[in-house]
Amino acid sequence: MFRRIFESILVRRLSPDHDWSQLHPGQAGFRRGWSCASAQMYNHESAHTRRNIAVFLDFANAFPSVTASLVAFVLETRGAPQSTQRLVWSLLTRAAAAVLVVNGRRCRELAFQRGLTQGAICSPALFNLIIDELVRLL
Repeated sequence: MFRRIFESILVRRLSPDHDWSQLHPGQAGFRRGWSCASAQMYNHESAHTRRNIAVFLDFANAFPSVTASLVAFVLETRGAPQSTQRLVWSLLTRAAAAVLVVNGRRCRELAFQRGLTQGAICSPALFNLIIDELVRLL
């Protein structure tokens, strides 16, 4: 429960309201008010002024494949504040969970060991920042 509250606060820091967190306008994934159709319209409009490429990707195991070090590198490269970098690093490298089992006892803590967590509130925003680097290269 605490993690979800923490992530909902953190995801506001990752919102595209800051220069360092702006996303390419052609990137549609995990963005409120955007869809593949929105991206196609954007590409259609800009096709009249320059060469255009539309790429639709669906990565298998996308979130777990993104390492904490890659997220840290991208946040630093984009100029994210140190406080945000440290919060994200801590979230990705020190997170653990425990499950209540029979008789209300808690099992030992299980550390998250693979990349971004599926279902986490801030995973889509962090994934977008990673993918945005690829979009800008195209």
